[in-house]
Amino acid sequence: MEEYYQYDPDRDRLRGWRREGDQLREILPIEGWISPRLGIRLEMEAGELVIYRPDGERFQTYLEMEQDKREERCGRLAAEARTEQEQQRANEERQRAEQERQRANEERQRANEERLQREAAQQRAEQEQQRAEQERQQRQTAQTQAEQERQRAEQLAAKLRALGIDPEA
Repeated sequence: MEEYYQYDPDRDRLRGWRREGDQLREILPIEGWISPRLGIRLEMEAGELVIYRPDGERFQTYLEMEQDKREERCGRLAAEARTEQEQQRANEERQRAEQERQRANEERQRANEERLQREAAQQRAEQEQQRAEQERQQRQTAQTQAEQERQRAEQLAAKLRALGIDPEA
């Protein structure tokens, strides 16, 4: 072992030793000591041991690391909850979109049915008009035939009268 450190939190006491040859020699002063092997610096601040990394940043205490873990866990749980809420919102949006598609399909079907009904009614009206026209033509033909028959009857009656025969008798 090249270095040995001892910290007594009850007495706020930090001590260190360094190997020199076959012996360990106490490091004096230990305050501000930078380990030649590890590159870390040891300090006593407000009655607590503070250790600085070789880059000058402070190592976290156990409590700080636990707090960071708790915060990270809380952040992760919050992110998971947000993700779940977003998924729920996305599902609700998909359901709303599907409902809208269904309503649109129903409206198209209803509009198509109404169009078919209008076309059927229009066809019926056209058929009725054609029947009415046929009936009118038949009446007109019947009237024409009746008129022709009347004229022929009058002609025959006139011929009979010319012959001296009374057609009414």
